[in-house]
Amino acid sequence: MRHECLRGAWWYRGCDTSNLNGKYLNGELPESYLYQGMYWGEFRGAQYSLAQARMMIRPRGRYSPPIFPDGLAANRRN
Repeated sequence: MRHECLRGAWWYRGCDTSNLNGKYLNGELPESYLYQGMYWGEFRGAQYSLAQARMMIRPRGRYSPPIFPDGLAANRRN
């Protein structure tokens, strides 16, 4: 992987596992657009752009799963 394509902007083990600073890309894209959109690797992969994202911070030691607008817990699978 070329380093200029890694734009996640925060620290984690795999710097290509997400990019919430990317472009919104719509439709099927050529390989050259891989990792350029706004994506979260576990949600459809790097070739699918998310329309929006929300980053939330909570105090250390306190955990409760976030709730989606439809009332379902965040650990659901599509």
